[in-house]
Amino acid sequence: MKETGELREGYIAKWKTYPQEELRVRVARPSALAPSKALLTLFLAEKKLLIKEGKSKKEAHRLAWKFVNYEEHFRDEIANNPEAQSRLRYIVHCLNVGENVRLICYEKEPPCHRFILIDIIKKMQKKEMT
Repeated sequence: MKETGELREGYIAKWKTYPQEELRVRVARPSALAPSKALLTLFLAEKKLLIKEGKSKKEAHRLAWKFVNYEEHFRDEIANNPEAQSRLRYIVHCLNVGENVRLICYEKEPPCHRFILIDIIKKMQKKEMT
């Protein structure tokens, strides 16, 4: 039996440095795997306010994420988006046949929706194996 591929994450500015033999999946807008414009707008507005209040960009990012309940909203968006579900199933298939997959976004580090997607994909893989 062939080993499953590795699920990786990356930063869009480093796109060209990642191995060409892996499947690179852009999860930034516009993509079915990106947050909706409404969620992103709400998050960025809150982050901007927090920065104006004197928070560092990193702290504002973390606090805005929690304040707008980003993870719950994003998971709901993905669960109710047929195109996103189709793409996730394709990623799981690629991993299951041994292909390495990298989810790529603009955020350098967590919290970022690509880490939520990684969790969703791993759960889908686990469910498929049982």
